[in-house]
Amino acid sequence: MNNISLLLFDRTIYKRAFAVSIGIDKANLVVNLQTTSPIFFSFLRELKHKFPFANEINSTCFFISFEIVSSDMATPVKRNRRNGQQDQDSVPGSGEESQNLELEPISQSEGGEVTEEVANSNGQQNEQPTDPDDEYEFQSKVCTEISNMPLCVECFYYPKPVLCRFIYFRQLGYGSQEGRYRFPTNKSCYDKAKASSEQPVRPNTETPTESRQLTQEQCVYTLFHTQHLFWDVLKAEQRFRNEFRKATCKSESDIALKMLESDRELCDVCWMSIFNIHAFCRRCGFSVCMQCYSKHLNDNQYDEYKWYDCTDINRVSHNPAAMDLCHFHEELHPSKLKESEKIFVIRQRRNSFSSMKKLDGKFAKFSGVLMNGGRKKRRLPNVKHFYTNKRNLLVLQEPDNERNILYFRKHWRNALPVLVQNVKTTSEYWRPSFFRQQLRSGASEHDLLDCRSGELLYDVPYLKFWNGFDDRRKRMRDSDCNTTRHLKFKEWPANNTLPRVLPSACADFYSATPMPSYVHLKNAAFNLASYLPDSIKPNLGPKLCIAYEMFPNMNAATTNLHSEVTDVLNILTWTSIPKNMSKQRMHDDILRVLAKEGLDAQMMNMARKRINDVGALWTIFKPGDSDKLRQYMIQYFGEADEPGGDPIHDNSHYLNAKVRADLVKNGIQPITFLQMRNDALYIPAGAPHQVLNLKCCIQVTLDFVSPEGVNRSLKMLNELRKLAFRNTELGDKIQLHNIVYYSTLEAIETLEKANSSQT
Repeated sequence: MNNISLLLFDRTIYKRAFAVSIGIDKANLVVNLQTTSPIFFSFLRELKHKFPFANEINSTCFFISFEIVSSDMATPVKRNRRNGQQDQDSVPGSGEESQNLELEPISQSEGGEVTEEVANSNGQQNEQPTDPDDEYEFQSKVCTEISNMPLCVECFYYPKPVLCRFIYFRQLGYGSQEGRYRFPTNKSCYDKAKASSEQPVRPNTETPTESRQLTQEQCVYTLFHTQHLFWDVLKAEQRFRNEFRKATCKSESDIALKMLESDRELCDVCWMSIFNIHAFCRRCGFSVCMQCYSKHLNDNQYDEYKWYDCTDINRVSHNPAAMDLCHFHEELHPSKLKESEKIFVIRQRRNSFSSMKKLDGKFAKFSGVLMNGGRKKRRLPNVKHFYTNKRNLLVLQEPDNERNILYFRKHWRNALPVLVQNVKTTSEYWRPSFFRQQLRSGASEHDLLDCRSGELLYDVPYLKFWNGFDDRRKRMRDSDCNTTRHLKFKEWPANNTLPRVLPSACADFYSATPMPSYVHLKNAAFNLASYLPDSIKPNLGPKLCIAYEMFPNMNAATTNLHSEVTDVLNILTWTSIPKNMSKQRMHDDILRVLAKEGLDAQMMNMARKRINDVGALWTIFKPGDSDKLRQYMIQYFGEADEPGGDPIHDNSHYLNAKVRADLVKNGIQPITFLQMRNDALYIPAGAPHQVLNLKCCIQVTLDFVSPEGVNRSLKMLNELRKLAFRNTELGDKIQLHNIVYYSTLEAIETLEKANSSQT
């Protein structure tokens, strides 16, 4: 057996776009693919008649095995490198066989501004002619539309302009430079192209598109929490460059500069977001983050994540020593790092921000309650509030009181949840009838989750869900066990479209949010995600979570136990009991059941007084208890069904009252409480939590990144790095290192401007 005839599927693009799990059984010479993505089904159905070895296709999961054949038994898959089409004997499609184009590197150009390579059909190294800058232009089409050029990994398998890695990044030669290509190494290359009307380039995202008015107090508070994280990132990049230089013997002067569009850059190995510097293949654009590159370089036995082969047939394997460097932020280029005024400011003031006691000079006046969050021995202002769950839950009772933030910070910095009661929402925007009317002209079908069984239901008629929301007799039933389905819209609508789909409801939500300086995405001083440029801001919401009641079943959750990378705000805007159900009887049953759920006396008294507003039963754990909780769940529920599974991040378990009582005996204290209608709940990043709806509920969730929580968010990324390889939904969607970078620099710039204006 000499080679494998299956090159089409074992690639990053299908793993990322379609969530395909791939395994190679070398002993039995079989390649196995497994997916739960419906998008992949239609593609594979088209291929099924071409592949007699397709075992099974159904509506929930696809499994297929490919036999591995030797080169003397079958012709390998070939691809026409000139036009990107498969040859007639390849899979699928037809076309004439073409020559294999070998790419050989040539020496760097004199100015050190760009590095270039030549595409040569005979494998010979060409002589390097003069390199006139006016004979290169940025690639503006997908690789498959360009002759005699290597294809990026995206175009090789799934050619679409939005996916091509080389559009507005690779520069193609013409005239005397025909057949050559290079990559820009500084911003001037992009500026020259931008000045030409013929060459649109990617937008510059170095500075935010919207400016805000930050106070010096806000900047100092932000820097106190972010400057050491920013410094750690810079030191990590410096260590990586030194490691890369030793491994490759390549100079730092020819690091490629890529100006990003709105799409984040993902590592092709672990699928986490790449902040700045990373390794990449010049031929196919295969990109590897610092962590995966270092691990692969230093551990020859490291095979936890697969390094995919290059699209260049003559260079199958990606060797770390043969890769090059690329970065996104020109100000962090090694040649400019030492001269950067912003970095110098960080170095100069590093000690002054290392301890709140060392805040000197003009910033000393900002180090009071604002910085300490009540840490000083001084009386906090009078704010109506109380504590429950052994002081682990702070409940604020005056949502519009500006002094709430002092209590909030004191509690929030310890990674403990905060509940704000009676926020002011407008009920007419959250009634089921409002959603029926406003969304009647939109999509008629949606995907829903059955909370009881965990089954995902595709293309359910929109009105069928709302009919069941109002009337229990009209609910869908599970034909397998003849039970009523408990349905949920999960984080709907997608793609951050709530402001467009329901602008009035979205505006009402924002007007009701307490502590707006922490959650608003556009101008919140303490929502670090708001510092990102508009072109790369992630989808943080707001989103709707609309679900039926789970009561009287107290052993299945509306949302199972899980953790979030970000901090989360959740406002319960609507609760109701379905028609044809006795309201009084249901309230009596709820109180009877809640008495067995481990609620403290204060929370039970509140439930009796406000039974009409009772909505959901929450359980939250401290982030610091995650490891102990994980070990307990492994012992109690057993190991995960899939290798590399995690009992918390798999979102597959609900901890009922019996389990929670046992957790207390094992030294793990759950924070169990009720969320009433118009209660706003703040959940810290990394805190495992679960929720069970006692009534039909409409909730609005919004993710944010607080200064106090950004360090916890970064710790969560380390947990998710391995799991993201198995489930792309667990990846770094919010680009935390970019958040630290932009928030730190903007805070420094604001302080510098204030400093210069006062001198």
